Amino acid sequence: MHTMPETRTYQGASLEELLPKIREELGAGAVITRRREGVTGGFAGFFGKRCIEVEAQAGGPVQSVPASSVFDAYDTAREPGLDMDSDLDLGVDADGPVMRSFIEQASPFADVLDDALVERDETPAVPSGFEGIDLVSASGSVEVAARQIATGDWEQVSARLVDAGMPADVVEAIVSDAIRLLAPFAPDSTEADLVRQMLARSVRVEHGWRSKSRTIAVVGPAGAGKTLTIAKLAHAFAERSPFTVRLVSLEPGEGAERLEAMTEGLDVERRTADTPEAAKSAVRAPGTDGVVLIDTPPVSAGDGESIATLGRLLAGARPDETHLIAPAGYDARSLLHLNAAIDPVFPANRILISRIDEAPTAAVPVGISLGLKRPVSYIADGRRPTGGLRPADPNELAALVMP
Repeated sequence: MHTMPETRTYQGASLEELLPKIREELGAGAVITRRREGVTGGFAGFFGKRCIEVEAQAGGPVQSVPASSVFDAYDTAREPGLDMDSDLDLGVDADGPVMRSFIEQASPFADVLDDALVERDETPAVPSGFEGIDLVSASGSVEVAARQIATGDWEQVSARLVDAGMPADVVEAIVSDAIRLLAPFAPDSTEADLVRQMLARSVRVEHGWRSKSRTIAVVGPAGAGKTLTIAKLAHAFAERSPFTVRLVSLEPGEGAERLEAMTEGLDVERRTADTPEAAKSAVRAPGTDGVVLIDTPPVSAGDGESIATLGRLLAGARPDETHLIAPAGYDARSLLHLNAAIDPVFPANRILISRIDEAPTAAVPVGISLGLKRPVSYIADGRRPTGGLRPADPNELAALVMP
């Protein structure tokens, strides 16, 4: 009885990388007895790297192996001259599956290399699906587990969102969650559909209140639509709700006149204020049960004086909600820069998306909402003050990000 040859396991990026080490440790007569391919690294199969694991034996006599344990169970046709109940018959057809399997296990090291190179060239690309093998080293052993290999479509969806203006770290988190939490249960869904679903699950919305009254301020840059949005809110609450409505303009003069023109004919109370004391009085005067809507002068990230002035006025008014208005077509960096400038003075606790009809996607404001962890309150479109405003809905937001 022959001594069993030594068997060792090797892992690496390719067979070519492993061959020198196998030759060095097991000799030139070594044979490869098993080969497996898989994926390692990445997150949930995303951006993983291909790898290979092989088992090799030192050169030496190879014991006979029953045919049924060597070749595939579906290839069971009896070969001429072969008795399945006896030892291997030397008269068996050299081209039959038993001999092919036997030769593959006993081939010299050089032959294995030639076969491996040909096999590598002819191996088709791995399709999307649970077909990868993840090789994880643990306590000196190798655990093999099926894992879905992420296709290039995930990367295309990610690139599409980043190109649309959504922060890269937000996109990475959304796509990774879609792969990890949704893809295993939706084999017939496209990558874009799954990311859209995950967006709807991730974005927060917050509007409405349970208290007797509410004070709402809208802040933002020039041209974002603050006054128009305040007018839209005034029409909605004054015409179609039980609340009394008070309008407070912190921009006396032209700003207050513009708001008055947009709300002409409404049964609302109007006030103006240009000092913290006046703002406090305008908002907290007796008989203000209902909704108080505060229009503000525009601010910019580079104008610290205007931010400080508005901060003092809002400190007097003490709004329950401060909405940062984010036009859908604005640059994300500009809005984030503005938020960073106002946050220490009067932090915004809501994101209000305006001018949604003027942009191909809502990726910028939704990305800002996710990045800042601030809920979206309302969505506004159109240039008329009598409509085009609605409470934010997660599914609509996801569809607006990925039409």
